[in-house]
Amino acid sequence: MEPASGTRVQFILLAIGASVSAIAAGAIAVSRRRLILRTAFACAVTLTLAYAVTSMWLLVFVSALPLWWAYKVAA
Repeated sequence: MEPASGTRVQFILLAIGASVSAIAAGAIAVSRRRLILRTAFACAVTLTLAYAVTSMWLLVFVSALPLWWAYKVAA
């Protein structure tokens, strides 16, 4: 991949997103403290916004659905 390629940025964002999601899932499975849940929620919102900024709309939809569901369940 070329250094200035948009695909490279998307690949890096996908790798970061997968890592953050795996770490958050593990942290939630081990500890159900409120701080961990809020941090995971904040990471998910940030990841969704990052996908939107880079115009990865399918991933925005996929990552926003659990956030919408959590909002509906918590409300």
